[in-house]
Amino acid sequence: MSFSFNGSLFKNEKCDPSRNQPNFTGVCAVRQEAILELVSYLMDSQAAHNDFDGDHIPLRMSAWAKTSKNGKKFMSISFQPDSNVLETKGAKKVKTVDAEVTSSESQEEEELF
Repeated sequence: MSFSFNGSLFKNEKCDPSRNQPNFTGVCAVRQEAILELVSYLMDSQAAHNDFDGDHIPLRMSAWAKTSKNGKKFMSISFQPDSNVLETKGAKKVKTVDAEVTSSESQEEEELF
């Protein structure tokens, strides 16, 4: 399975923290030729489970900090099949993944944007 699709996240310049608005917004573009392979991956994979997401099918994400032509910083994101899912594809056991939730007010976020 070799699908890949991309997206971009930009800082939400109109974010009002008192209204629970997202800090970043963007769009993910799934190429038409990747749709069938993505759907097949989602339908055929065994679900993982954790207390935060519940049952889910993970996708691997990679991100790069970039600067647009007009000088705005953003994150370029790529999505691919998760290698752990591909290794256990067809297995009967549902794997458990531990997740840790962190605050969105991190120092790293402020340094990037």
